Amino acid sequence: MCAATKCLTSSSKFSFNCGITILMTKLLPLFICLLTFTTFGQVTEKIYRDDKYSFAVRYPSDWKPVEASGVSTRFKIASDNGIGVADFSVVVLTPSELKNMTSAEFANGIAERPDIIKAMINTGLPGAKLLSSGKTYLSNREAFFVKYTGILKTLDDKTDITVYQIITVFEGKSITLTCRGLESVFETLYLETCKEMASDFVLTPTKIVLPPKKKVEKNRKGR
Repeated sequence: MCAATKCLTSSSKFSFNCGITILMTKLLPLFICLLTFTTFGQVTEKIYRDDKYSFAVRYPSDWKPVEASGVSTRFKIASDNGIGVADFSVVVLTPSELKNMTSAEFANGIAERPDIIKAMINTGLPGAKLLSSGKTYLSNREAFFVKYTGILKTLDDKTDITVYQIITVFEGKSITLTCRGLESVFETLYLETCKEMASDFVLTPTKIVLPPKKKVEKNRKGR
């Protein structure tokens, strides 16, 4: 296992891999919090804006806001007027390892680490089965998605669910969109709506980085 001290003293490639490992270690508890349960079509739409973390998401009006169990969950809604069998959430974390990491570095780093992907899905759902994963985009930034199924266990019940998540990094933050629901109906009733909400998700830059100015040398004649 990588140690933070090794990351600071080793080669850049090893340091980056350590950064990914440390980051994902911090993200793993997030999957446990997200897995505790609480079609746009003709439905009207609403927009949620988060001024603190500069994002906005458009969602169907029949998906209602519900209380989130995780302190890092900025937004959570549930289908069928808040009492349905599917929900969607946005979680924001700010680990120090992300300070200088780009979205491309993050997505590529996860794609090259199947062990981390396996750990991600099994932390919240032990024994989960990975259905698909790969690089994608979120708000025109490189991201990584996972889709998996598993059994969600509570004190007196067991439920088969399907989970669809997209993760990216943005200005030193990790942004995780999670949509999940009953496995028997998720694919046919909710997946496309979840993908539409993800495609309409907007991250607004708070910092504008301008390219360095080029020095223009004037030709001096007669000298």
